[in-house]
Amino acid sequence: MSKFAPLVFSSTSVSTTRKFHSIDLKIETDENIELGKNYFLILNQLLPDVSRKSVSMTFRFQNFESFHARAGSFANLFQGITSTTKRLTIELHPVKAKTITFDQNAFDNLHVNELSMYADSLSSPFESIFNNTNITHLNIEGAIVAHEPSLLKDFTGHIQSLKITRMIDSVNSEEFPPFPVQSYTIEAHKMRTLDTLSFANYTQLTGLNIIQPDVSITPKILDGLERVSNLKSISFDAERIADGALKHVKH
Repeated sequence: MSKFAPLVFSSTSVSTTRKFHSIDLKIETDENIELGKNYFLILNQLLPDVSRKSVSMTFRFQNFESFHARAGSFANLFQGITSTTKRLTIELHPVKAKTITFDQNAFDNLHVNELSMYADSLSSPFESIFNNTNITHLNIEGAIVAHEPSLLKDFTGHIQSLKITRMIDSVNSEEFPPFPVQSYTIEAHKMRTLDTLSFANYTQLTGLNIIQPDVSITPKILDGLERVSNLKSISFDAERIADGALKHVKH
């Protein structure tokens, strides 16, 4: 595993004379990537201390063999920055699947309005990766995200809303576990089966988006949906919706 050298500025004046509201960093390599603690912390110096505009950081990793974020790799980003909105985006595009690993507390002490992640898998459990974070909106696209109940007793993350987007055949509680968040939206593309009864005890499931399913939306498909007590939003982007299909959707 190749441990990347810490980020440095080529000129000491850069961090003091130029301030940016948006930082977009692309790392393209055919090597293995290993990030140490506070790897990106120096980038805080490029952001304004106080801003009425939103500030954002985007990290794009492409064509790598494997990716390993150690504990605290993305820690303390935006620390000391006062802004209306703080956004962090991470895109991970490896040359082969299931080569992405995040250690426990990889985002330690991260306070953001929005964190968006694009990856095929995250390897580590949700409760490990996002421990000790404060995130208003967490969006995870493409990744299989594991849930580890044994870590819940030590989980100190505060995540207001979570949206997981996946292309998947079967939508059920095994594929979309009950993560420790206040609000939870599932977005499923190309779905073929939906086990609504498996979500009956999900008090945090508030949204369900079914996009271009490979099946007709029928009353049978949605049977049991009325038992998801806190479901507030359901949307369909489907070619075939049978008559009476929405009878199980509460008004």
